[in-house]
Amino acid sequence: MNGRVYAGQTAADREAACRARLREAIHGIAGSNGYAALTVERACARANVSSTDLAGVLIGGHRIEDR
Repeated sequence: MNGRVYAGQTAADREAACRARLREAIHGIAGSNGYAALTVERACARANVSSTDLAGVLIGGHRIEDR
């Protein structure tokens, strides 16, 4: 990750926030509707995260730093 700051946050800060939103979305969906209702699309929509950002988080945040 580079040290570029965007909207007052470093890439590491943005990645951490994205992870937290995804974690909350996944727990919320699974807790309310069961794991059968959990899809990538639903989790991303609820967390306000693109599937590209999700992939970046899963492989180490390489896409989020570009935003």
